[in-house]
Amino acid sequence: GHTWSPGHEIPAGMLHGHAVATGMGFGAHLAFREGFITEGESRRIMKLISDLELSLWHPILDDTDVVWASQEKMVQKRGGNLCAPVPKGQIGVCGYIND
Repeated sequence: GHTWSPGHEIPAGMLHGHAVATGMGFGAHLAFREGFITEGESRRIMKLISDLELSLWHPILDDTDVVWASQEKMVQKRGGNLCAPVPKGQIGVCGYIND
């Protein structure tokens, strides 16, 4: 959740927890797309975030320049690697997206 949220939390005027939740949802989606978790596991994560009444989306996420700039800053901060922690193998196990 903290990989992408620092770049859109303040410009969007989001509360911290909601911004982090959008990042967690995005990470779960990417983990599914990368084959790290199943579609069912991704949906389970999204449902939990939603059931907790946290945000899964904000219109600022449609601004690809904001999202990309946030990712580039995180890559720079993390020594040239994205190192985005995401679920891998099953919920509760962590892997990293580096590209």
